[in-house]
Amino acid sequence: MFPILPRRIILLLCLLPLAPGAQAQLAPQVAVSFQVTVPATTPADASLHVAGNMNGWNPGDPQWKLRRQPDGSWAGHFSLEVGYSLQFKITRGSWETVEKDAKGEELPNRAVEVGQIMAVRVQVERWRDQVLAPKVAPTVSGDLRLVEGFAMPQLGTTRTLRILLPPGYETSGRRYPVLYMHDAQNLFDAATSFAGEWEVDETLAKLSASRALQPMIVVGIDHGGKERLAEYSPFRDERIPTAKGDAYADFLVKTLKPWVDRTFRTKPEAAHTALAGSSLGGLISLHAVLRHPGVFGKAACFSSSFWVGGRQMLKEAAVAKPDPALRLYLDIGDREAGAPADSRQAVQDTQDVAAALRGLGLGPELLRVVVAPGARHTESAWAARFPAALQWLFQPAP
Repeated sequence: MFPILPRRIILLLCLLPLAPGAQAQLAPQVAVSFQVTVPATTPADASLHVAGNMNGWNPGDPQWKLRRQPDGSWAGHFSLEVGYSLQFKITRGSWETVEKDAKGEELPNRAVEVGQIMAVRVQVERWRDQVLAPKVAPTVSGDLRLVEGFAMPQLGTTRTLRILLPPGYETSGRRYPVLYMHDAQNLFDAATSFAGEWEVDETLAKLSASRALQPMIVVGIDHGGKERLAEYSPFRDERIPTAKGDAYADFLVKTLKPWVDRTFRTKPEAAHTALAGSSLGGLISLHAVLRHPGVFGKAACFSSSFWVGGRQMLKEAAVAKPDPALRLYLDIGDREAGAPADSRQAVQDTQDVAAALRGLGLGPELLRVVVAPGARHTESAWAARFPAALQWLFQPAP
């Protein structure tokens, strides 16, 4: 975990560009200049950096270091692809010292389109370590229960579970389907999320009330902070040198699901058990259902990081032996990455994985692929697509 970091920063450190190095050919590069003005409270020995989607949100990247100018401002010149959708923030080398707005509150990612803008001027108002962290009001609705310190023997650690029970659970006597989801900090509550929540609790309440979706139990598993990349990746990669995805998938199947089925009134059959996640959470979701056929009968993989390990998921999907009744939802936005070529590659990766799965016999009634126009790699984009994905996954079997 990151004990010294604010909760809204933790996931930022864990996210990687969706498809690094995906360009099939070198795109035209242009020089982009940065001119940064800082507050008078900036320490004399400060080191300023640009952290963004172009460098994996590395807050102290030496390749994106700014230089102090005689007039007290900071400047830097960097090469980027024409058309790159750059998102960034200024830091003093760490997320504890990231810039804040004039009130000391969270600052949205700065964004520029390279080509339209060649000179970037930034006024830093305040630094995070020089203001009190603002309190974010909880936004949880419904019966959300926390289980802290839940043992993960396959990984030799513990984790917090966030379990949402349907309305009337205590008195209904009914059994319910179960949806397992990763990155639980971002599912139910703005106070624990990084950049907005999925609003899973509100979405389920609305869909259930309108009878568009049957009531269900949602089991959210907190991500492991700095261990997130390794735990959600079944494949080694130059940016993910340790792969613990197999152990994490085994934890879901051999430890977590049996405990949930013993503790709550569930419908334990695969047909009533689903798995969902985004980015690396989408990657591990697909891997888990293929590694353990017959346990999860449904999966929703949002904006999956299929680039990991040299697109190893494509090879896995081509030789998998999934449950014949497995129901899969795969989606991707067409503006997921900063570089247009990377975004096109991300779409192609998802379509290639889908094609491999179709080759195993998953027809359109069992496999749905969505390319969302204009959608980026963000919590809000996944929250927007979540309701339709759930309704499709949990519709009656054909």
